[in-house]
Amino acid sequence: MVQLYRNGEFVATVGGRDNRTSVTFESGRSIVINPNTELSFRVVDEDVSQHDFAGTASTRYEQLTQKKPGERIPLSTDDQVQLAWVTLTPIKQFGPDPSSNEEQTPAEITELYESPNGVFQIGQPEGWRKRYRADWTEEGRYHVQFMMNPESAEKAELDGYLSEGVRLNLWMMPEGRRTNVQVQKWAPVSIRGLLDANKGFTMVDSSTVEVGEGQGIVYTMTGNSPVVSEPEKTQILYLATPRYTGRISFVSPERTWEVKKPLFEELLGSFQIDSLPQ
Repeated sequence: MVQLYRNGEFVATVGGRDNRTSVTFESGRSIVINPNTELSFRVVDEDVSQHDFAGTASTRYEQLTQKKPGERIPLSTDDQVQLAWVTLTPIKQFGPDPSSNEEQTPAEITELYESPNGVFQIGQPEGWRKRYRADWTEEGRYHVQFMMNPESAEKAELDGYLSEGVRLNLWMMPEGRRTNVQVQKWAPVSIRGLLDANKGFTMVDSSTVEVGEGQGIVYTMTGNSPVVSEPEKTQILYLATPRYTGRISFVSPERTWEVKKPLFEELLGSFQIDSLPQ
């Protein structure tokens, strides 16, 4: 029996065969790979009394892309696994095809995501993954972290790097308290810190917008981080009201920005603060 893992997460049991020491599986399962993908296969001898671990086989994106579709890609093996390989069949390409002149269609919002405790809501594009975390800080503010990204994102870390998708940070005041943060002072300091931490990026535009109870400032940056494979474009909206301060980031590979821009605008229009935590 062979168990398939993608980046350490279990995907599926590929199959089982009786009394064989060599076997070929055709799973028919579609798996998205990108420059951070590692595939591993755990081989198990499935006996009646107990299941004996036989070894593993694994490969990374760099090896997967060295061969043409249909060609055997050798895997690294250990223990009792002596030889293993995979072949790939491409079924979908994310982002525009450079050789095609056809207009690309972005994902569509299919439902409304409502955060735990009913703090906020935002539209959710079909197939996008969500991550949420919230807790009270030592300063007595309720800090909400939320990230939503398509499966094609090379990097998607709640506490780290996001290469494609939406990231939200909210710092909310409890009932009876108000914040005196001024977005005109806070936003420039924050954006300088982000640019210092991401040396490959430059700011190309900034503007002031009216948002709900107060003003917001939008910054647009472009650049190429060493942790991803292509240039990106990022738009960050800073918000400051008596009830909360917030930072919303929209990120995309630069080559697909114009395609995703309408979706990002629709997501921003769907965003709403519903209630503060008690």
